[in-house]
Amino acid sequence: MMKYNQLLIDEDHKTIELFKGLSEQEDLMLTKKVTSLIKQGQNIRLQVVARDKDEKDLYLEGYTLVEGILDNF
Repeated sequence: MMKYNQLLIDEDHKTIELFKGLSEQEDLMLTKKVTSLIKQGQNIRLQVVARDKDEKDLYLEGYTLVEGILDNF
């Protein structure tokens, strides 16, 4: 079974949250929720990510990795 990794980016707060190992259904639900929030004017986006085979930490310059971004909306 295919697993998906999505990176949620909150542009206003310069934070990111990594959702990893999502099933196809979980990925679709997350995409729908984020799409709805974007249509409501939230400055967020999703990006598909593939982690390297060594599972090194994910880092984007200028962003802070957090949990619970969607809890703020």
